[in-house]
Amino acid sequence: PVSGGTFTIADGQAGIIVPAGALSQEATIKIVLVTNPIPDPKMSFASNVYEFTSSEAFNSAVTVVLKYDPDKVADPGKLGVYYYNEKLGQWIYLGGAVDPDAGTVSVQVDHFTQFAVLINLEKVKLTDISLHWGYKYIDRLVGMGIISGYEDSTFRPDRTISRAEFATIITKAGGLAPDSQTALTFSDAESIPGWARPAIAAAVQAGIISGYEDNTFRPDRQITRAELATMIVRAMNISPAASPELTFSDAGDIPAWAKGYVATAVDEGIIAGRPDNTFGAGDNATRAEAATMAVKMLEALGI
Repeated sequence: PVSGGTFTIADGQAGIIVPAGALSQEATIKIVLVTNPIPDPKMSFASNVYEFTSSEAFNSAVTVVLKYDPDKVADPGKLGVYYYNEKLGQWIYLGGAVDPDAGTVSVQVDHFTQFAVLINLEKVKLTDISLHWGYKYIDRLVGMGIISGYEDSTFRPDRTISRAEFATIITKAGGLAPDSQTALTFSDAESIPGWARPAIAAAVQAGIISGYEDNTFRPDRQITRAELATMIVRAMNISPAASPELTFSDAGDIPAWAKGYVATAVDEGIIAGRPDNTFGAGDNATRAEAATMAVKMLEALGI
């Protein structure tokens, strides 16, 4: 019904929580057991796989709840809800709240497909993100293997992010293979750390990132919000707005080369202004902001 509700099947093995207002009219929701799910070579199933369908579209997110087998799980921190992306042919991490007492994992979703709880033994645990506003975005990138944090198991979400660091994130998020064969021709190429070179080379080859007018890359320079928007739009392989119309109070401070990219990123829901209606084009982006925009890019691409 339009008033929403909680629906479960098979002794609570799978269920859905629909908030009031999420439906414009009554809908039929089906939750069907998938008997021959496609496995992932790096992970194992901790639950059955269920395919969710609805006769009507939702106006807002709903919550999928899946029951897992505690006997298969040594560390609940390695669990997560994944969905099967048919286009990519792989299971994609969504995240989720684990309730060890109930033996369930719940997660908000905005589309229906096949869902399951999987165990990812390679998932790292970051110690400084659980109470941060950017937790769900950072956690999603961790679960997808796009970020791993520092050696001390921290992510440092409020720390600014360098061009080398973000090039690595956007290359992985964009599904680009690291390029260890192509030589970097920047005049300061020797200052680019070895761990970042393959990702930067791949990003350069894909047209996502470029150097400055003096042919330097400046890997340690902190990336600005304007640069971040530009790189993300390029990674999405869409054209920047030809006649950008920006309503930020500081729109005049956005560099001419970035305005089309910023406008497109705003239109795609990747980046937004601040509460005071400023954009802060020259402000350095934090690691949490960069993670958030990377996830929103993935969502805009249907991943």
